[in-house]
Amino acid sequence: LKGNDLAWADNSRGIAYDYKGDKGDKERAIADYDKAIAVDPAYVWPYNNRGAALNDLARYDEAIVSLDQALKLDATNGLAWDNRGLAYHGKRQYQRALQDFDQAVRFNAADAATYSHRGNAYIEIAQYDKAIDDFNRALALDPKFAEAYNNRGVVWQRQNQIAKALADYDRAIRLDPQYAQVYANRAIIFSNAKQYARAASEAAQAVKFAPEMATAWNSLCWNRAILDQLQQALADCNESLRLESGQVESNDSRGFVNLKLGNYAAAIADYDAALKIVPDNAPSLYGRGLARIKSGDAQAGKADLDAARKADPTIARQFVEWRYKL
Repeated sequence: LKGNDLAWADNSRGIAYDYKGDKGDKERAIADYDKAIAVDPAYVWPYNNRGAALNDLARYDEAIVSLDQALKLDATNGLAWDNRGLAYHGKRQYQRALQDFDQAVRFNAADAATYSHRGNAYIEIAQYDKAIDDFNRALALDPKFAEAYNNRGVVWQRQNQIAKALADYDRAIRLDPQYAQVYANRAIIFSNAKQYARAASEAAQAVKFAPEMATAWNSLCWNRAILDQLQQALADCNESLRLESGQVESNDSRGFVNLKLGNYAAAIADYDAALKIVPDNAPSLYGRGLARIKSGDAQAGKADLDAARKADPTIARQFVEWRYKL
C-alpha cells in the first residue's frame, strides 16, 4: 500500500479498534489515526476520528486540536463540528458547544444525534424549551432513538413534570433494556417520592448494566441506607468512592450509613470529607453534628446542628424521613 491507500488502511484499522468490544481500544485506535495522518496530512477523517476517540477519553483539549485541523481541511464536515461541540461540552463551555452544534446541524441536518447533543447543551444552560424542541426533532428523524427519550425525560424531570419524565424513561427502556442511565434517573424520581425500595431496585439495575457508574452506586447506597440495609449500603458507598473519591454525595451517604451503624468516628471522617468540598452542605453538617454529640462532643455537635438548620431549616425533618432514630 502507498500514499492514500495506506492512510485509508490505518484509519480503517483505527476505526476497528475504536469499536472493539464494549468500550473499544481507544489508545490503539488513536495510534492508528496518528499513522494515517502522518502518511496523508490532508486526509480529514483521521483527524475527526482521533478527536472523537480523545473525547471518549475525556482528553478534550487534545480533541479540539485534532478537530480544529479536521475543520480546517473541511469546514462543511458536520460530524467534525458535532465532535468538537462534544469536546466543548465536556469542558463545560456550553455556549461554545452550541455554536459548533449549530454548524453541525447546518451541514448534517438529517443526523438525529446532533440534535440530541445540542439539546443536552441547552439543558445545561436551563433553556428547556429549546432542549425539548431538539429532542423532538431527533425523535422525528429516528423514532427508535432511546437516548433522545432519556434526554427529554431529564428535561421533564428538571421541570418536575414527573409523569412525562417517567413516560419517556419507559420508552427508552423498551428500546434499550440495558440503558443504565435511565434506571439511574428513575431511581432519583422514586427516591424523591420516598419510594425507597423501588428506588434501590432501579439503582441496582443501573449498576448491573454500568458497574463503572459511581453516581448509581451512591444512589443504591443511599436508598439502602434509608431502608436500614446498612452493610449492603456500606459496600455500595465504598464502591462509589473507589470509582470517584471526590464525590460530595457519596461521602455524605457513607457518613449517614456509618452514623446509623454507630460508627461515629468513621461518620465524622466521611462528613468532614464532604464538607471539605461543600462547606455548607446541610445533611453533612447535621449528620456530623449528631455523630459528634454521640461521641461526647456536645458543643461542636450543637454548632454543626445550628449551622445545618441555618443552611436548611427542614433538615431535622428530613433526617426523620430518612428513618434516622435519635
